[in-house]
Amino acid sequence: MVLRLAHALDVPLAERNRMLTAAGFAPAYAERPLTDVALAEVRFVLDRLLHGHEPYPALVLDAWYTVLEANGAAQQLLPPPMPGEPVERPNLIELLLGPYQQLIVNWREVLRDTRQRMQHAASTRTGDARFLDLLQRVDSAAGPFEAGAHPRTESPVLLTQLRTPEGVINTLSTFVYFGSARDVTVEGMHVELMYPADAAADRYFRR
Repeated sequence: MVLRLAHALDVPLAERNRMLTAAGFAPAYAERPLTDVALAEVRFVLDRLLHGHEPYPALVLDAWYTVLEANGAAQQLLPPPMPGEPVERPNLIELLLGPYQQLIVNWREVLRDTRQRMQHAASTRTGDARFLDLLQRVDSAAGPFEAGAHPRTESPVLLTQLRTPEGVINTLSTFVYFGSARDVTVEGMHVELMYPADAAADRYFRR
């Protein structure tokens, strides 16, 4: 009954496991690390996506926006680890709230778009305290919702404007998700593929 209800409501697998545990049952879905041999096919696809997307940046993110993998172009956009501190996987939300404020020209616009996507996901992740904490921090930094606000450009999609040594470049992102996931880790992952939005950005990445 629990799984039937969760399926009807399209509840994420991790949340289904929490529902089952609360009802006194064992979790029904595995949550394997990406290095697990059972996820070899998934890693193969991720590797093809990352390397095939060069020279443009591509990131593999988990359900909490932790950077699991990054191609060479994306690694150049990630801040280097601090000397003397343990190396940890960067978190895209932490970067967005921190050093990326200086990197992204239209930072607040990008942050509010991120908040909107996170709010949509939060409706089915009510038991995920870690995710909800990230959302609260993004919501606080983004400021109040401005009803009736108009976009500043005529672009049909939100462009992320990056500061570079060669000037401001325009990029846009697409997101890849795994369909029919049967593992919590796989369902929570997505790949962000960043593309140049014009010829100047294309030349920059190719150099």
